Amino acid sequence: MRNFKWTVHNALYLLKYYRPWGREEDLPHGLVFIFDPHRNHPGLLDRLKGVVGSYGIAIENNLDFKILFEPGSSIPNYIEPNKINWKISPSEISHNIFHIRLTNYYGKGDVQQLKNKTGQYHLYNYVGHDLRMSNGVKNNHELWTRDYNALFRPTKMLNSCLEEFPHKPNQYIAVHVRFVNALELQETRYSQRPLCENERLQLMDDCIRSIMILAEQEKSPALVFSDSNIFLEECRKRGVNTLEGNVGHISYHSSEDVVRKALVDLYMISRAKAVYQLNCEHLYKSAFSYYGALIGGKECKRVEINKLING
Repeated sequence: MRNFKWTVHNALYLLKYYRPWGREEDLPHGLVFIFDPHRNHPGLLDRLKGVVGSYGIAIENNLDFKILFEPGSSIPNYIEPNKINWKISPSEISHNIFHIRLTNYYGKGDVQQLKNKTGQYHLYNYVGHDLRMSNGVKNNHELWTRDYNALFRPTKMLNSCLEEFPHKPNQYIAVHVRFVNALELQETRYSQRPLCENERLQLMDDCIRSIMILAEQEKSPALVFSDSNIFLEECRKRGVNTLEGNVGHISYHSSEDVVRKALVDLYMISRAKAVYQLNCEHLYKSAFSYYGALIGGKECKRVEINKLING
């Protein structure tokens, strides 16, 4: 179904954005990941996973790789090119139908063979899957860390935000708890609905007890990350460390403060001594802390709350 839908999308893109004439000379060649401002995009980590996976395809095909963020995107304010200069301007995008090819990132299956070396491949359609993980590549974690950090580094603005916190690298543990809608309705497209009050209170209590156990085991203070402002406020009331700022899902709220908070959280997770993600029936196995840990070259340990409390 997705293949058919993306075929239709690509046909519409060709009709809308491309012509059988136009400038070809002096334009960059290679694979261009294009964030279409008219499309709904997934969360931050799914976007970054799509980008990193597509960069892996470019590597396999010996192609240059570029990223065109949508106009007004806040993401480039906080992460910038590191070893790979992926920046490209709208004026460097070819609209000549004979100079471009459209391709998609499926996040699974064989690595695409892109044989047109003299023009641009434009990629609008993607999913937030890790292609190497899907294909069972043994060292996929190390390769993802390598590729992400070749593409991105924090900007001065993001580094300034990180340095404001008293939590210094490798002197705290990061504990991530993803509730989605268990405590409050955050993602309307997700089927889960909030628990009743007693269940919500019990779930938060179990999570905080688990965080304290992990901090004791690691003999380091815990810094808590979550998608729930209700839970983060409860942590603060009980003296558990959190970062300031309201969390939000950038698929629904893409304001700069939401983007900044997401990237600050991601990089603070990457700087932790150890990274944990709490799991239980009502919690979501998130990619956020998992790949945040990989950015820092670390492992994210997923722990079951019941085993931790009763163990």
